[in-house]
Amino acid sequence: MVPMPDEKSFECASFSVERKRVVTNYYILALSMPAWFVFIPLSAYPLLYFTRGPIRRYFRRRKGLCLKCAYNLTGNTTGICPECGTPMK
Repeated sequence: MVPMPDEKSFECASFSVERKRVVTNYYILALSMPAWFVFIPLSAYPLLYFTRGPIRRYFRRRKGLCLKCAYNLTGNTTGICPECGTPMK
């Protein structure tokens, strides 16, 4: 077996990977990346969470479905969903 050097590193466009010897025969990998690389994907979740409801109601309204349970309200003259009791708006 060929002995490995104590420390090895790789760097590319502000991303880096370092291999460091901690104790004899034990190594760790240290990964570093810019904060925006983690922040942007994680910030997409709240955006999708808060816009999902209004978008869903918009498409249900266009298709003639109940806004709450998506029951088909075609031909309904009462203005109230027979499935869940929600009034049509």
